[in-house]
Amino acid sequence: MLWNDRTVRFRLALACLVAFVLVTVLVASHWSPLARLDRAISAGARRFGRAHSVWLDSWRVVTHAGDTLPLLVLGAAAIILLLVARRPVDAAKVLAVPVILQLLTIGVRVLVGRHRPVDPFTPVSGLSYPSGHTLHSAIAVLLAVHLLKTSPKRAMAWLLGSLAVLVGISRVVLLAHWPSDVAGGWLLALGVGLLLPDAIATAAARRTPSPPSPSPAAPRSRPAPDPPPR
Repeated sequence: MLWNDRTVRFRLALACLVAFVLVTVLVASHWSPLARLDRAISAGARRFGRAHSVWLDSWRVVTHAGDTLPLLVLGAAAIILLLVARRPVDAAKVLAVPVILQLLTIGVRVLVGRHRPVDPFTPVSGLSYPSGHTLHSAIAVLLAVHLLKTSPKRAMAWLLGSLAVLVGISRVVLLAHWPSDVAGGWLLALGVGLLLPDAIATAAARRTPSPPSPSPAAPRSRPAPDPPPR
């Protein structure tokens, strides 16, 4: 399984990061086939949304699952619970992974400098690539599945993963982002979310002193043989 095989996670993380770099280069260079695809999908979302207000209201509810405030509250609660459970390394993962991911997102947004679609159906601010809501929801799901100990992880992964996918779709439906913004957000979240928790665990294991090995018992001396009878 993915969550039990570190080698598989590492390879998938590298593949996602390479794909993210590729998509970022295409977006930054304004590659015309990708730009046309983004505009076509967004134009269709605009036409359909203008004709179906209930459709938009439903997606506005979904998109709030990726808002910063509820995820911050959930993250803080998770850190406290992990510290109470004496799992400081896992608490460090919940703290460090989103922070590092957010710093990467800010840097990429500044470098790419992409603007959002005009006249979105939901309030937006800032630059467009990659999608922050997509990143936040996806990394929250990856951390939750990674840290679960007793729950059936396959079912939980499918459930939470579906929610993260819906959040990403909502950003396109509501014209908050271009489709490639969401694709980049998923790829970056998968790459960092699969790679960094294992790296933190490895670093923590190296810093933890190993227990001293027991000294080997001294060999017992054999009793002297009885003298032969005379």
